[in-house]
Amino acid sequence: MSTMDSSNQYTCIELHYSDNMAVVTLNRPDRLNAYTPTMGNELVDVFRRCERDDEIKAIVVTGSGRAFCSGADSACLQRLRQPANEFQSGNEPLIGTEEFLTGFCSELYHYPKPTIAAINGIAVGIGVTMTLPFDIRLASRSSLLKLPFREIGVMPGLGSTMLLPGLVGVARAKSLFWRGASITPKEAESMGLVEKVFGDDNFLQSVIGFCRELLPADTEFTASVKRAINAGALDGTIENAHALEQKFAQILLQRRATS
Repeated sequence: MSTMDSSNQYTCIELHYSDNMAVVTLNRPDRLNAYTPTMGNELVDVFRRCERDDEIKAIVVTGSGRAFCSGADSACLQRLRQPANEFQSGNEPLIGTEEFLTGFCSELYHYPKPTIAAINGIAVGIGVTMTLPFDIRLASRSSLLKLPFREIGVMPGLGSTMLLPGLVGVARAKSLFWRGASITPKEAESMGLVEKVFGDDNFLQSVIGFCRELLPADTEFTASVKRAINAGALDGTIENAHALEQKFAQILLQRRATS
């Protein structure tokens, strides 16, 4: 069990633990967990804290209530449309200026521990794209995914224009963005957008059970495989893949020799 404080020190997310996994819950159920810059800042903070904690072997992110994340909060989007002379700063940063949207996607993609998105319900816009840098996406039977960027006239972000084609193929990624169609969990699973669909009853427990199978005792092995696969996906030549495999194989051998 991690010694990290799991008391609710956040306003938009909650943190608790299951064995050696951190479970982060998007916690604005009255707004269907709509994304705000504050939520983004809190996610950046909790991921970095979990990275520093050696007791935590994986991070699961899910949503409170019947939604995973219903997209960007409408009030935050409305502020973007205000004329500069009418802009009220308030306590909430202007959406798009927070680190979660300006650069954290690369850090999340290369995160050294396994990251799992447990999509428990509605996921819209950023509620989908925020999961793409994760290692694995799991969905409940009642979940529904949608990419409505065409409707709202906003460019998809968080590296999704690279990550989505890598998961579902170039042509399908274009079609999904252009059409903005809803994606059922069965469709998401068949196209490779989610790894597995679980029933709604005890969904999180099913996710935790699935994640336990991913975590071998040798955490350096898990991290090395992840780094090699991610690097190959970004620079996909067999020569580079083989070189990285050799590099990480030597690192693993050296670690075992000195342990």
